[in-house]
Amino acid sequence: MSKNSQNTSQSLGEFDLIERFFKRSSFSQNQSVILGIGDDCALLEVNPGEVVAASIDTLVSGVHFFADEKPFNIGYKAVMVNVSDLAAMGAQPRWLTLALTLPEVNENWLELFSQGLFQALDETGMSLVGGDTTRGPLSMSLQVQGTVEKDKALKRSGMQVGDALYVSGPLGGAALGLAYRLGKIAFNDENDGKAALLVDQALCLPKARWQFGLILKEYANSCIDISDGLVSDLNHLLKQSNCGAKVNLDDIPYHPAFNYLNFDLNKKWQYALAGGEDYELCFSVSQKNKEKLLNILRKENVKIFQVGEAVSGGMLSFYYKSKAESLKLSGYEHF
Repeated sequence: MSKNSQNTSQSLGEFDLIERFFKRSSFSQNQSVILGIGDDCALLEVNPGEVVAASIDTLVSGVHFFADEKPFNIGYKAVMVNVSDLAAMGAQPRWLTLALTLPEVNENWLELFSQGLFQALDETGMSLVGGDTTRGPLSMSLQVQGTVEKDKALKRSGMQVGDALYVSGPLGGAALGLAYRLGKIAFNDENDGKAALLVDQALCLPKARWQFGLILKEYANSCIDISDGLVSDLNHLLKQSNCGAKVNLDDIPYHPAFNYLNFDLNKKWQYALAGGEDYELCFSVSQKNKEKLLNILRKENVKIFQVGEAVSGGMLSFYYKSKAESLKLSGYEHF
């Protein structure tokens, strides 16, 4: 960037920044937005019988993403990891507010960041309806809001003894992507870096399972998104539901990049069960609803993976080849 362009960037004020990079018509895709960016508050319409599901996350440079990460990826992932919370509730994604803190006004960075942000918004049918910008170390707080029928919202507390436990997709890809970025692993890849590309996508461009969540709300008893690792997040379900669980390690679905690594089982389990940032859904379904859900998903060509069952008590136990396995794993800790 030239000195002149730097000066131009620095002269760009807050309202000009918002107008240029973050304001666009919300009405083309989201009729629930009565009034969006440009006023003191957004005005949003909720249909009768629905409730609002809301979640907020803060992402900090050097903690939640690399400082030199592609700005498109940062914008895209920031939306998707928050929409994943809506997916876990069976909510339809609706609206986003963004508080963005920048060390400086870099127009090239903002252009790419906003492209990634709006790409994710378009994929999820959401509208950016407000926010704030300020100067400081690079970070962002995003609040997502969705709607769900009052009596169908998925919760962590609904698991019942006898429920089948499922995950919605392969695990461990993002953890491998982080390890690869940090130079901790190398792939035996004969396909011109295909494995490295797949795990980088898993880490940097996750896909929230919100469409699956809309199906799941009709059948599941409990649900959580896998952000901190399956073990950690499943324990949240068990605690809220006063249940225990048996997990069959033979049935864990692994990211295909594991095929290019010479990991022993313990290392494989560590990455897949405790690595985090998979943003798949972990959920429980009663035996009564299990076949109903599977029949619907066969028609939609959606595959899910049963990994265990809910049992009485509060313990999480693991089995491998029908024998009890002692594992000491933990998910991501924020502090």
